[in-house]
Amino acid sequence: MSKSSFVEFVETRSDQRFGLVESGGNHGDRLIYEGAKAVFDRNEVSLTNEPYYHPQKRFGYRIRRELNERLMNATGPLFRIPDLGNVDIVGVHGGANVNDLWGHGIYVLRTLLDQYPNRPLVVLPHTFWFTRTDFTNILAGSSQPIHLFCRESYSYSLLDALELPENVSIYRSDDTAFHLDGTSLREQANSIDADPGYDLLGFRDDRESVVPRSEVERLRETSDRYVEGDISSKSDYNYGTFLALVDQADTVYTDRLHVGILSHLLETEAVLYENAYFKTRGVYRYSLEDSEYVTFESAI
Repeated sequence: MSKSSFVEFVETRSDQRFGLVESGGNHGDRLIYEGAKAVFDRNEVSLTNEPYYHPQKRFGYRIRRELNERLMNATGPLFRIPDLGNVDIVGVHGGANVNDLWGHGIYVLRTLLDQYPNRPLVVLPHTFWFTRTDFTNILAGSSQPIHLFCRESYSYSLLDALELPENVSIYRSDDTAFHLDGTSLREQANSIDADPGYDLLGFRDDRESVVPRSEVERLRETSDRYVEGDISSKSDYNYGTFLALVDQADTVYTDRLHVGILSHLLETEAVLYENAYFKTRGVYRYSLEDSEYVTFESAI
């Protein structure tokens, strides 16, 4: 299966109009969206982007566990998808939200199926993972062509083992952020106060994190100089600073997948750590294993 099967998908539909929903909100998600846009722009394909809207705005994009449980037990769409206009294909941008860890992408998908029952539907390169959701049941009863792109082989194997309806096709394809150009990203980076020559400790602090605090402390103690923070967070860092901190680092240590991908694109040495399921490991093995700049560290 080609690593650029999503590109091939777009190329063969260059005369069609796509309407995609953005399901996340950190700087890593922005890399995903801009990478997809680059694919559409290169093929001169019409693309409409819209964010999803949830009525309980105070939860923002980081939906709390208790709200997630309510979503899992809901029977009707809880999300409102803005009108995507006169498009030929609807879908969800790539990421890791059509899974049970975060959950909201499942309901964006379900809402799209409800609102656009006669349009082909596509889920851009994703990490799929289900422990309690009957994903086959969500797609049951649909008749339009559904195209599910997996950004690593673990997700592909998971979907391949399900008894999905005949109108559903699954593929492997690189995360769309890999379609970005490092030179262009570097031009968007801010000027920052930190002098070059630091280690960047960019670890997450949420339900995906499995890196022991002792490992982070070890990195602090062995580094001559370091900058530390969850740089993917929009509330703590702007996008230009996010890019600059990776670009100017000597070595990046992170369990944020797109900090690892960005390191590869900017040719910065990086160690990408395991997360709570197979997301970082899967994308590393599928797309980064031959990188000159990124190595992988399993959970310690």
